[in-house]
Amino acid sequence: MWRSAFVLFSFVLTCAFAATHSEGADNRFANPPMVSSHDGTLHVDLVAAPAEYTIDGHHFQGMLYNREYLPPVWRLRSGDRLTVTLHNQLSEETNLHFHGLDVSPLKNGDNVFIHIRPGETFTYAIKIPDKHVGLFWFHPHLHGDVDRQIIGGMSGGIIVEGSDRLYPFVNALT
Repeated sequence: MWRSAFVLFSFVLTCAFAATHSEGADNRFANPPMVSSHDGTLHVDLVAAPAEYTIDGHHFQGMLYNREYLPPVWRLRSGDRLTVTLHNQLSEETNLHFHGLDVSPLKNGDNVFIHIRPGETFTYAIKIPDKHVGLFWFHPHLHGDVDRQIIGGMSGGIIVEGSDRLYPFVNALT
């Protein structure tokens, strides 16, 4: 429990530090790139590989998705289908977990017991539940290596839109 809280706190602290120490308006931490679903579907290709990244002039060696410390945020709507093809170019096993999403772990769903070996590719396919909206994140969940891979840079955000449809009263708040 404490270990998970520390990992999440470290991630938030790193992002906050980077966001407050940036130069110019083109700040990837404050304005991350987004990819959005179209016609109820979003397909994402993720390449997990060792890479170097820089935050506020400091260079780090890590494990990144698509060679980016902050990969694009995925924007979906409740009811959409998400497919993620994960290509493992690391020298170790990895996998993927959709943190907070209440989706099935069966077959190629949110199964944290899947081990993707170096050089292998696996495609996840999930359906976002109809009444499921909010902010979520994706990260590896390989037991024994979770902390090291996340701290190494492997994580990203998920936004499931639709609160205006589920809770119409929020439309009056803007």
